[in-house]
Amino acid sequence: MTVSNHPYFGGGVKIMPDADPHDGKLDLIIIEKPKNKIRLLKIVKALLKNKLYDQPEVHRYTNKKLEFQTHRLELAQADGEELGAHIYNYRFTSKTLDFWL
Repeated sequence: MTVSNHPYFGGGVKIMPDADPHDGKLDLIIIEKPKNKIRLLKIVKALLKNKLYDQPEVHRYTNKKLEFQTHRLELAQADGEELGAHIYNYRFTSKTLDFWL
């Protein structure tokens, strides 16, 4: 699962090619655990060809507000930093801020 407002994650992998950082929305992608290694390879191949959304294990949601909750311990990262195993309850919102150089 990844929440973002742009197409890329983890060093430049284009996981959500149509995500727009200027539309004011957040993008959530959930990839279910593949049933076997062949399905995993197909998902990776689809990711590299920008056809990830065609895979049945892939679910994508877009909204100005996103909320999720886990019901068991899950490992997580935020901006590349390990958060450890916890039960998570997160609420994400998007807002525009002025930025001056």
